[in-house]
Amino acid sequence: MEHLPMLPDRLVGNRQYCLDKAAECDRKAAEAPDPYAAKAFKSLAARWRVAAATRDFNRQVEDILRRLRETSSS
Repeated sequence: MEHLPMLPDRLVGNRQYCLDKAAECDRKAAEAPDPYAAKAFKSLAARWRVAAATRDFNRQVEDILRRLRETSSS
């Protein structure tokens, strides 16, 4: 079975991108004159944070799988 390597640097970059977008949405929520727009930006910020956490989880799973592959091949 061929092992396709994950790109950890890319995952880290994706996580940071999500956190940056969440911060941007937080700023826009604070600046929004309309309370409905502010609420929408806060909701988007929360979704970006979930996406960042998902990337962390995926990285952890990839680390575990890599260790298992290394252990089984030695």
